Amino acid sequence: MAYCKDKSIEKQRGCAIKELIIEKRSVAQVARRYGRNRSTIYRWKKKWDKQQTVLLENAGRPSIPLGKVFRWADVKWNIPTISSAPKTHPNALKENIIAAIMCIRRQKYECAEIIQYKLKREGIIVSLSSIKRTLKRQELWRRKRIYRWNEKRPLPTAPGELVQVDTVHYVNPINHTKLYIYTVIDLYSRMAYAKVSCNLREKDAATAIFEAENYMDIKFKMVQSDNGAEFQNHFQQRLNYKGIHTRHSRVRHPNDDAHIERFNRTLRKECIGQYNPNKKIDYINYKLRRYINYYNYDRIHLGLSLKTPNEVLQRYWTLYVLTTETTE
Repeated sequence: MAYCKDKSIEKQRGCAIKELIIEKRSVAQVARRYGRNRSTIYRWKKKWDKQQTVLLENAGRPSIPLGKVFRWADVKWNIPTISSAPKTHPNALKENIIAAIMCIRRQKYECAEIIQYKLKREGIIVSLSSIKRTLKRQELWRRKRIYRWNEKRPLPTAPGELVQVDTVHYVNPINHTKLYIYTVIDLYSRMAYAKVSCNLREKDAATAIFEAENYMDIKFKMVQSDNGAEFQNHFQQRLNYKGIHTRHSRVRHPNDDAHIERFNRTLRKECIGQYNPNKKIDYINYKLRRYINYYNYDRIHLGLSLKTPNEVLQRYWTLYVLTTETTE
């Protein structure tokens, strides 16, 4: 029979073995029914015997008849097609070259081009396609993605239900020094807060959250951040100690943090600019305080039906007081 990868062929082999084993037909009868040679049926039977992991015979209690229902239910009948690709090739890479490719890859997880360059410096000439093919075969082609557990994202039905935090990297294009602006926004009222720091640290990010909570006079329940280095374990521990839950957005999905990303763009456009003009940190903090007060109390937002964030917040507290009074 010609080589075929069709799944129906695998099922046909399984049906032939069922007739041979369960219905107790002879090899010649099964061969005639399926239009195969008897040697072909024998080879199918050998492959079927090798792939079985279920013990079908009870040597300790031979009185029990073979073919109990619970035993046959665990048997794999379909016989898969074995690949016809050659196992060896005269131009295949040697084992020491494959080991060198894997060693360089596992050290710093560098790309195929860098691996080829390092091998060339050691006197080993390997084509780029061979390195990529080796990485795919050894399952080192892509870094395994680590999925972290995330709490379910709540709907922002009240102030503090969901707060987003991010960091703006404020770079000086002349000397390439950096300042880091931690930005916080409440998704219900769109109240915002920003603070500048010289360091990118988890401690500073957590402090910005606590200061924003005091500034807005809102009790935060959940804070969502991206997967930056400043929002890792220590940041989560400090917030959890204060009773604030944390969650992370998906990797390479900036739309998960759309509100804070849009606020960062507005902050750059209307307050600090795209680049750091070599101003002192005290002056930048002064500008941020003035702009944050303007943003929360005077700036009209189209997304809030031509209201300011403070008006939305005050309206919520007014309705909250009225509902509590009526229930009492």
